[in-house]
Order: sequence, then structure tokens, then C-alpha cells
Amino acid sequence: MNLKHYKIRITIFSILILVTFFAIFLSYEVNKKTINSLKENLAKKIYILRKNELLTHEKNLQNFLKNFKNAEIISTKENPGYKIIDNTVISIFRIKDKTIIIKDSIKQEISPLLQLATINLIVITVISLMFFTLMFCFIEFLLKRFKIVRSIIANIKQRKFEKLPPLTPEKNICDEFRNEIIKLGREIETYIKLLSLKVEDYKKKAYIDELTHTFNRNFLKEIESKIFLKAKVSSFPTSVIMIDIDDFKKINDTYGHKKGDEVLAHIAKILQNNLRKEDILIRYGGEEFLTLLNETELHTALAIAKKLIKAVESNPLNNLKATISAGVSKIEYNDKNLYDSVKRADSNLYKAKRNGKNRVEI
Repeated sequence: MNLKHYKIRITIFSILILVTFFAIFLSYEVNKKTINSLKENLAKKIYILRKNELLTHEKNLQNFLKNFKNAEIISTKENPGYKIIDNTVISIFRIKDKTIIIKDSIKQEISPLLQLATINLIVITVISLMFFTLMFCFIEFLLKRFKIVRSIIANIKQRKFEKLPPLTPEKNICDEFRNEIIKLGREIETYIKLLSLKVEDYKKKAYIDELTHTFNRNFLKEIESKIFLKAKVSSFPTSVIMIDIDDFKKINDTYGHKKGDEVLAHIAKILQNNLRKEDILIRYGGEEFLTLLNETELHTALAIAKKLIKAVESNPLNNLKATISAGVSKIEYNDKNLYDSVKRADSNLYKAKRNGKNRVEI
């Protein structure tokens, strides 16, 4: 598991914790507000009740107040009204220039509400924690499935079809999605095998250069439109390498055309041995070769060209050292056909020639 996956898990875990604590806090605040509202209503009723009682027994006030343990008459002036301190309602009255204070406990009335609120908070907390646990497990399940799918896609991209897992019973939508990707991978594998068979079939036709045993221009004419259209509709680019043997005329003039043919065949063999199985090598004309690289980014094509140059330079024919220059391009969005990219590669090739030969330009 890489750092990115840990960051995703930590982020999700933090969000779920925040949601859980917010739900608990919200429940606490709602309960608190409800209890305070009930206390307020109860205090108001008690105040009105005590006020009516005092007004009824106004003439015999002293005897009436004796019935209240928490009632007193004070000399200081207080504004009439009531207030709640803890679970006690303090009612304040002004009768005949006297300030009367009566304290009534509402603890007994509030106690069931407090118990109910506590139970409610516990229930909300348990539900929130259950939600947190279930969501976290569900997300962990999705991340594991996502990791499996990513592994399958990586194997398809790298053409490691033998590593594709078998189809599994479809118990959920994740299994369905996984199976669909595996089926797609198998279809791509079949398509590639069919293409390989077609290439073999082309070799049996008159598309092989007799001297170098590479494909010839006739083959390029046959496949040009197919490769171009595939590159246009595919999300993977197709790159082109144009190769030319440096100072080939000098080799012919110095050693003769027979030796020149041997050099051509020798270099063609080196190129084929250092290209990938799916790459296409074409003798474009004279001492020029064209290489078509399917599903290859420009930077990868550049690396392949450098590899070919090094391979030719380090493998002389009977002490007759020859070198090549190369130009690299790729099929662009605005190209009208494959030859547009070939022209750019050819232009880059001549740039390499001007810049000293035995090199590649892009």
C-alpha cells in the first residue's frame, strides 16, 4: 500500500469522525434547547400560580407565607419576575412595597426529561458510531476493489494477459465491473493475436524486401490508412522513426555495391533485433528505413532511436564501421494521413545529418 492510499484513508477517516462528532454535538444541543424550553414553560406556570396565590391571600400574607419553606420577605427592592438557577425557579413579587421571593424546586419534574435526554444522546452516539464503522468498512471494501481493478488495468496496458484473473461470481456491482474489465482485456488480447496473424499473413505476400528481409513500400501502402485511423481513434499515440545510413554512397564508392548490399542487410538485421515484436520496420528506399511504433509515446520512440544508433555503431561488419542517423515524429491530431508524420520525421532526420550524423533529432 503506497502513501497515496494512506492519505486517502486518513482523509476519509477524518471526515467520518467529524460527521460522527457533529451528529453527537447536534443531538446534545437539541436536547439542551428542548430541556431549557421546558424549564422556561414550567417556570412561567409556577410564577403565574404563585402570583395568583399571593393576590388571593394578600390580606393574610404573613400566615400564607408560613406554608412555604423557601419563601421570604426582603427589604430591598427587586424587579418582579422569575429566573431559573440550576433546577430552582425563583419568583419575585412586589406587594404593598414588600419584595417577596419564593423558591420552587423543579428537579423532580425535570429529572425524567434529563434521563430521557441522556438516553437519547446515548442512542444517537451509538447510531453515529455504527454509521461511522459501517461507512469506513464500506469505503475500505471499495478501495480494495478499486486496487484490484487498477491491477487488472495495469496488466492489460502492459499486455500481461496471462496475469489476468479468472471471472468470479457476480455478487455485487463491483464484481460485475471487475468481470467486464477482464472480458475487455481478453478481447484486446484476441485482437492483438489477430493482428499478429495478419502481420504473418502479410509476410507471406509480396511485401518483403528481398535484400533486407524487412517490409517494403508496398506493405506501407497496404497498412498506412489502417495504422493512421487506429492512431486517430486510440488514446495511445503512434510514433515514427526515419533512419538513414550515414555516408552510404561513400561505402558503395569505396568498397563496391556488393559490400554496400551486405552493409544494408547487416544494419537491417541489427535494427530488427533491437526493435520490439510489435514494431514495424520498412525499407523506405535506398538506404532509408521507416519504423512504425504503435502505442508509443514520443519520448519512448526517442529512447528506441538512441538504442538503434548505439547498436549499429557498436556492431561493425567485418571491421567496416557504419553509423545511422534518425528523425523521430508522431501522428498528430491535425495530420491528414500517416505521411504527414513521416515528412516531419524525415525533416528531423536531415536535421540530425546537418548536426553531425550518428544522432537522432526530434
